[in-house]
Amino acid sequence: MKIGTLGVGDLFSVLSAHGIERQLRHVAGVSRASVNPVSGTTMIWYDPGKTSLSAIRAVIEDCG
Repeated sequence: MKIGTLGVGDLFSVLSAHGIERQLRHVAGVSRASVNPVSGTTMIWYDPGKTSLSAIRAVIEDCG
């Protein structure tokens, strides 16, 4: 299990944070995700054998 931190850019609302966390729960290999709307970062606990930070970043970008 690895822990990665990604910037989520213009995340201003708590509702957006919950939406990103909800979407990341559906990514195979992600066991936990925590979005901090104040710092604009997401911490992800993931299995690098099943997913990568670049794939996780793509999911976050798709959230809009």
